[in-house]
Amino acid sequence: MNRYKYNAFNRSGEKVNGKVLALTKVKAVEELNMDNLVVSSIKEDTLYNSYSVIFDKYEELKKVNDQNIILFLVQLESLLKTGLNIVQASDIILELFEKDKHFHKILTHVFSNIKKGETFSESLELYPNVFPEIMISMISVGEQVGDLESVVSELVIFYETKTRNSKQIKSMLVYPLFVLSISVVAMFILLYFVIPEFVKMYKTPEENLPQITRFFIGLSDGFRSNWLLVITAMIVFIVGISFLVKLPRVKKWTDSLLLKIPLTKHLTINSNLIYISSSLSLMFEKAYDKLKALDLIKNNVRNAVYRDYVYLMFINIYNGNKLLDDFEETEHLPTFFRQMIYIGEESSSLAPLLQKSAEYYQERLDRYISSLKSIIEPGLIILILLIILPIILAVVIPMFDVMNRLG
Repeated sequence: MNRYKYNAFNRSGEKVNGKVLALTKVKAVEELNMDNLVVSSIKEDTLYNSYSVIFDKYEELKKVNDQNIILFLVQLESLLKTGLNIVQASDIILELFEKDKHFHKILTHVFSNIKKGETFSESLELYPNVFPEIMISMISVGEQVGDLESVVSELVIFYETKTRNSKQIKSMLVYPLFVLSISVVAMFILLYFVIPEFVKMYKTPEENLPQITRFFIGLSDGFRSNWLLVITAMIVFIVGISFLVKLPRVKKWTDSLLLKIPLTKHLTINSNLIYISSSLSLMFEKAYDKLKALDLIKNNVRNAVYRDYVYLMFINIYNGNKLLDDFEETEHLPTFFRQMIYIGEESSSLAPLLQKSAEYYQERLDRYISSLKSIIEPGLIILILLIILPIILAVVIPMFDVMNRLG
């Protein structure tokens, strides 16, 4: 948004001046005309706009919480069901997000555009980093067919399910990473502070220390001498890995690896099949163009292997074939998923059967996460013991030797 300074005349013929925010000078004049002002001169506020570019770039990079998007849709769904239109619902929705200044500002601009005659979907398109592509496309379809209320209701279910699954998987992964991080910190504390203190107690020329103790004393000495280098190397390693996994080739390799590791294989398969099935069902139900739907979904599937599968579906539809024509048998696209698509295409009931597929794989994912949680805790305890126990033994064994000789 740019700011413009203007001079104008009001209805009474009085000269007025001020400032107005708009995308272009033409839009600014249109807005002033709508306020019954006749513009005599208008120019860009260059000083304000030069600083505004930096601020706007920062605003664009700021993400809106997924929960806020869902809350926005839920509130909109409720208000549409009461018979209100979007313009009438706007003040109530804006009041709900008063505390979130960033999102409130975005919604204010969206509703302002709607009041000026833009469609809901066109107004959302101004913020592609905030509102997902699928959401904007489906709202556009709802506006075209005059059924916005049911589309918003379906979007609520779609994004609630997507967010719930994402939270489940993240929470399951965050806990082990947190515990492992604490274990590594504890190991460093033992090496840097604890072992040297014990060495003072029993490191004399006549004592023959066990091999495990000599190993950890050497490791402790090395760490104390080069602790800055070790920590720097770890930071560089973590930053390097996080950069590498974003490269397309590496991303594809890691995504393929997730489908081979037993622990992550079922998580990856089920979560991707849920997303593909539910998003295709959502879009096909409203007779959304298949090519556009597949292109949208392809751009939003995170796993590179499944992104390629969706792309092959896109090519099939483009060539006038069925979705899964010429697909090789693979456990990544199980029989149930294939059968739902085959039967759906043959019986012209693809959308409801894809929804059945999404529900089926949702149940499988929920069961797998529950069983995995019961395995993770004892597994972590064993792993922590494997990390910490050798250091403890290296300290304790010589102490027993010293105590036996004193006794």
